[in-house]
Amino acid sequence: MTDYQDTREGQRNIADIPVIPRKEFIRKFGKEYQGKPRALTMLGPSHRGKSRLCVELLHAVISPDLKALVLVGKPPGRERTWTDDTAKKLHLRVIETYPPGFSLKDRNGNGWLLRPKHTMSDPERDDANTKAQFRKGIRGAYATSPKKKLITVVDEAHHVHDTMGLKKDCEAPLMRGLPDNAMWSIAQRGRFLSYLVYDAPEDVIIFKDDDEANQARYAEFNGVSRREMIEITSNLRTERIDKGNTISQALYRSSSGDMCIIDT
Repeated sequence: MTDYQDTREGQRNIADIPVIPRKEFIRKFGKEYQGKPRALTMLGPSHRGKSRLCVELLHAVISPDLKALVLVGKPPGRERTWTDDTAKKLHLRVIETYPPGFSLKDRNGNGWLLRPKHTMSDPERDDANTKAQFRKGIRGAYATSPKKKLITVVDEAHHVHDTMGLKKDCEAPLMRGLPDNAMWSIAQRGRFLSYLVYDAPEDVIIFKDDDEANQARYAEFNGVSRREMIEITSNLRTERIDKGNTISQALYRSSSGDMCIIDT
């Protein structure tokens, strides 16, 4: 990301990397995105602030000309971030099946929040339906006309890749989705994800993570040594917020090698 210090030369530690205020990072990210889909990966333990930052970045980039399809696997009332209020803020229409069907609201809307219906009485049936709708959504977004640019947001990617068995479906847009379909992957357990989640995106954001297996995996695909990754991700600052969660700073790295720390 331009204007951010390139720290590729020499051994780095957290003190060498510029800290960027969150609002400034979001503003610059939105300015540089410029309506052209780019793949993004966000990694880190639960409740570090991944989904919250994703919402803020989406708000900065999506529009009626660059829509988003957000895949939400939890039933209403169990999801703390991708709520009806968030959908309203982002101008996303909440849908239970894909394709979304015709609606006049979509003309000036920014996309869809795909939240398959849950019976809450038959978990196996609910899981099968969610998998089927997610597969249709991922494949449908990948097949989108170049004239209709789209971002597919997968949160949580490990669950979709592994538990649902949709890894190959997700790999297609990661390998061949640009320039009209970009995938944003959000995950807690980075070491279990496809290599393409690290290799394909132009933008990778890693939150504080003390799991050395995850740190080693991050280093393998981001051109940072294992020692550097442990030093940086272990020492990101954390902050307790009103909801009781402990969010953290996050390490941003672009495909060109630029790095910065996004403040809380």
